[in-house]
Amino acid sequence: MSATNLLKRVGAAVVALAVSANVTAHAKPAGAQLGTVTVEGSLTSGSSLSYEFNDIVSTTGTLVVKATIVGKKLNLKFPVLTITNPAVGTNADVSGTSVSIPSTFAGAAVVHVTATFSGKKIGAQTLPVTITGGSTNPPPPSLTVTTNLYDVGFENVVTLNGSIVPTSGLGGNVTYTWSQTSGKTVSLSTNGVVATSFTTDALTNFVDMAAASSVTVVEGGSTNQVYIAPEHRFGTFGGIALDNQQAGAAAYGFKVLVSNGSVTRTGVFTVACSIQTPAHPNIPVGVTAFYKNQTNSMNWSLVSKPTGSAATLTHTNGLIAALRPDVTGVYVIQDNVTGQTLTNTAANWTGVQFCAICHGPGNNVNQADIVTPWSQTEHATMAQRGVDGVLSSHYNESCFQCHTVGFNQSPAAASNGNFYAVQQQLGWQFPAVLKSGNYASMPAQLQNVANIQCENCHGPGSQHPGSPSISLDEKVCSSCHQDGDFHVYPEEWELSPHAAGYETVSDSEGNNSTCANCHSPQGYIDRTKGLSPIRTGTGPATCQVCHDPHNIQGFPEAAHQVRVYDTVTIGDLTKTNGIVNPNGTVTVTNSTVTLTGKGPSAVCMSCHNARALPYQNAGTVGNPKPDYMATLPHESTATEVLNGFGGANQDVPMGNSFHTYLAECVDCHMYSGGANTAGHHTFSMSDEVSGADNVAACNQCHSSEGFGSNAVTNFDYVSVNAQDYDGNGIIEGVQTEVQGLLASLSNKFADVGITVYDDYPFILASSYTTITNQYPSEAAPIRRALWNRTLIEKEGSFGVHNTQFTVRLLQSSYTDLSTNCISMTTHTNGNPFQVDYPNAFIR
Repeated sequence: MSATNLLKRVGAAVVALAVSANVTAHAKPAGAQLGTVTVEGSLTSGSSLSYEFNDIVSTTGTLVVKATIVGKKLNLKFPVLTITNPAVGTNADVSGTSVSIPSTFAGAAVVHVTATFSGKKIGAQTLPVTITGGSTNPPPPSLTVTTNLYDVGFENVVTLNGSIVPTSGLGGNVTYTWSQTSGKTVSLSTNGVVATSFTTDALTNFVDMAAASSVTVVEGGSTNQVYIAPEHRFGTFGGIALDNQQAGAAAYGFKVLVSNGSVTRTGVFTVACSIQTPAHPNIPVGVTAFYKNQTNSMNWSLVSKPTGSAATLTHTNGLIAALRPDVTGVYVIQDNVTGQTLTNTAANWTGVQFCAICHGPGNNVNQADIVTPWSQTEHATMAQRGVDGVLSSHYNESCFQCHTVGFNQSPAAASNGNFYAVQQQLGWQFPAVLKSGNYASMPAQLQNVANIQCENCHGPGSQHPGSPSISLDEKVCSSCHQDGDFHVYPEEWELSPHAAGYETVSDSEGNNSTCANCHSPQGYIDRTKGLSPIRTGTGPATCQVCHDPHNIQGFPEAAHQVRVYDTVTIGDLTKTNGIVNPNGTVTVTNSTVTLTGKGPSAVCMSCHNARALPYQNAGTVGNPKPDYMATLPHESTATEVLNGFGGANQDVPMGNSFHTYLAECVDCHMYSGGANTAGHHTFSMSDEVSGADNVAACNQCHSSEGFGSNAVTNFDYVSVNAQDYDGNGIIEGVQTEVQGLLASLSNKFADVGITVYDDYPFILASSYTTITNQYPSEAAPIRRALWNRTLIEKEGSFGVHNTQFTVRLLQSSYTDLSTNCISMTTHTNGNPFQVDYPNAFIR
């Protein structure tokens, strides 16, 4: 059982008297072993009696458990429990079945339990019980007692006290048997006594310090490793953020059996090393924060702290230092190896009403109203819709951990204003029935810290105004949007080029004012907001780069709060198109193309384009220079190719494939087909682990049940209407055909004296800007063909996005180059494509 699920399980009160005994395993068991058997229930007349058993299974098979309860004039059979292929390799507690004790029976009885595995007996046990009269005797004082210890920290000694289990009625000869049930294996200090202790692991034992490319995403869950890499992308020294999944992984489960030899009662302990801690610049009072530097420093000190604080920096000689602030104010931590210091402000939670004073409607401090657009997002009503029964019939109090402000059950955080603390102060109880009106009846003071609001992302605000609590770290979002089961977007994103791959590009171009429009996280945000000048800076394209947490634009729910939606303009507004006419005059044409109806794919298209249209030049509006293209298309030209524009010399319409009209970026690149390693927020059309083509995205349409008549097996597949486009006499997959056309065009370039690289068609024989001097009468067709070849080469799908446009553009570019340029070998003009390749199908 995962630590996260364990926390959820032990949160519910279990009313049961536990009677247990160790069962001697059957000799040479057939793939299974029976452990402790427990009888549970109130043991009163008219009540229900159930049993629980522990098993260890080493092979697949069928487990059958039968039980009876026999007393004077009592003989009842429990329903037979059959489990096919129980979890192999798991030491598990399994709930058996139950029977109802007649209201007329009271006295001694025995419960007999037998278990077989694949037809062979693996254990049996008879347990004595005493049933008391329910009408005259109260149930015995004891139950399976649970307790949770929160935020105990790493590398700390934790004491488990078995006195939580009541011993009244057991007599004086009581034994305590301790065992660990979940989490990383630790050693308990003692056994057989009321209290024991253990030391929690170091945070580094949970941390995967590897590069982002090594992250493994497991379908339906994930490993129990905390992932923190690359460290502090937006600064070299900062606090470590743990998300919900990671905090759950760093937890332990224990059990104590308290027994007098015949009756056993159970205590269950869950110990959490940390709560989820988002990457907030400000930290909450009473919550442990962890710090690591990029240099793996192991010498730390607390330089200063607020007056009245008794907080200390712990693990100062370790890789990761820890601090639990106890009062509000500024704490300064120093890495003594490098001398770097980090200033953290500790604060309490205040709720949206405090934030709205300056950032809400009608504020008097000249700040933009952010509260109003935020209030229209799903975040703003998450807990409200939950308790009102709108989100799910399974909504419960454990959901508040992410759906309220600062939710924290640790006693150390009881005074910092978090939702749980306020809830305890007001005595508000989670509603027994989810229905409309529950939220409206919640006290206003509690509503103020309910839902997902300002402080969930910006940190506690009692010390604000001050330095802006703004972070583009993905951990701000993943603290809730990652749990390894249902929320896996951050894990997917880590596999995407937008993470480490994007960061590599950003490091080289993010500080360039021209490139920062797309390659700087801050710059892209500024561009979408219409700000000028835009900021420069480096880092990955995190959640907040593409999604606006405040939804300032007011886009509909279908936009998923992306910063660019439905409409996107392609081209360079600072340049014009100067097309040279045959008579030598210049015609000025539009320098941009505006696409509409693109939905959330517009945010993809805003960066994945050629940056300019053909014939654009460095001239000014009204004074274009007739030098055709002054540049080549930028990398990632998918927008132009998918939508069928952006090619040079398109005198004849190129035409488009069905993809242009039926598919947008997100339809294919975010379709997973059931895996977390392709599509969705990996944005990958191939599986990032296996490398296999994500043909499930294609077969949404290309299947016998869908639009097409044959299923796609790989991207380079031969469709039912495929043709020989490159003229080699063979009908091949679309990508092979397009690569054949690119090779033909490269050969024609060589024929006219120009050599190009395969990966990027820079001219080898001469620089691009001197073509006009070396080829004065042929510069235009060379530049047109070179532009078109680059447009297709850098688009990367090799015909998949738009087969018809791609094939026709390359075939016509061959003809343009061949018939308008003199060959270096024949010194004559060449032939059209269809003449040199008579077997080719001409689009």
